[in-house]
Amino acid sequence: MIAKIKSIITGQTARNVYLVTVGNGLTSLLGFVATIIVSRKLGPVNFGLFSLAFGVFMTASKFTDLGLNFALSRYAAQNAVGRWEPYAKYALTLKIIITLVVTVFGIVGSPILAQGVFHNSELTLLFRLSFLALLGIMLLDFYTALSQALGKWLPSIWIQTAASVFKIIGLLALVFLGSTTILSSYAIYLISPLIGAACGALLISRKFLGPVSVDKAHRQKILGFSVWMGVGVLVAAVTSNLDIFIVGNKLPALDVGLYAAASRFSQVATIITASLGTVLSIRAASFTESRHVKPFLKKTLLLGLFIFIGALIVWPLAGPLITLTVGESFVGSVTIFKILLVAVSIGAARSAISANFFSLEKPQYFAFSSIFSAVMLLVVNHYLIPIFGALGAAYTNLINNILLLVFSLVFIKISLAKKSVLL
Repeated sequence: MIAKIKSIITGQTARNVYLVTVGNGLTSLLGFVATIIVSRKLGPVNFGLFSLAFGVFMTASKFTDLGLNFALSRYAAQNAVGRWEPYAKYALTLKIIITLVVTVFGIVGSPILAQGVFHNSELTLLFRLSFLALLGIMLLDFYTALSQALGKWLPSIWIQTAASVFKIIGLLALVFLGSTTILSSYAIYLISPLIGAACGALLISRKFLGPVSVDKAHRQKILGFSVWMGVGVLVAAVTSNLDIFIVGNKLPALDVGLYAAASRFSQVATIITASLGTVLSIRAASFTESRHVKPFLKKTLLLGLFIFIGALIVWPLAGPLITLTVGESFVGSVTIFKILLVAVSIGAARSAISANFFSLEKPQYFAFSSIFSAVMLLVVNHYLIPIFGALGAAYTNLINNILLLVFSLVFIKISLAKKSVLL
């Protein structure tokens, strides 16, 4: 047993997780600093409006993907030493077309979204700027996904870090000039992905941008895998910020700001969750035989347990972390943050398990789990937020993650049984 644990924590997959965790940790640390700067300067109310706009931006960015990054990870990983260029070129072409369509519809629909959903016409300009900036974050995500699929973990880290460093420099410049407003701070957030994308263009091979033949077989492979993944991504695009959107719809901007601050701080646990999901999914995507699934599943279960326990260590530090950083005006975020931290920790275990569905060729899982999550968030938030306020959204997040973990365990057991692979 000890030997197995040692092989897990010292193996190549674990080393990749450590590397990506360090990279994600650096990026998240810079994001953490950015949150402190913006929230302190804007205060809970304005930070609530800022967070709603940023939530729309991040949600819209997922609509520019439609599962193509997952398909790219799947097939570029399998052809990393062969002909991966056709997959990259075709995926990028589709993503550019989709991004332009989403941008146009978003700009036109921004007034409706601002006034009709959030009852605040001041958000219209921020929403329109969000849609105009989609091309930058699409390219950032594309280059990150491509570098990871090719096993180039360091370039993927540099890409993300470049965007984060620019963000911090820009925000500090605003503070120095005394020009920190919602609009100026938000502009820095929107421009930073372009810096990361430019870094990606320099670090990753660009020969796929040339005259690479994309035959029908390549197109069918990418589209075939992207269909189910696209459904999952579309639903996940909404659910990823659905809690903040519902809080914004039902509660004042002050509550939005308190919940948003707690949500951003819970990203401490998300660092490891994201690292697990990234490395393990790429690893699982390279498997071509079902016999690899059983040992890989055992490793992911143990890794998920370790991360869950480790993340809970941060729990007692919630109060000081909030009050000593963003200030006493955000003290209402402490309890919310504690609940979200537990929820995200459970999500770490599910993230490790979910990677197995790549090797099992079960992209349906990502669609089903996203739909399940969306329904849960909508229904439970509808009842709990009016009762508990912003705290109700945190309770909903916890319940949702617990049920998703159970759903994942049941789904993978059924999938393995169909492949005649014993747990």
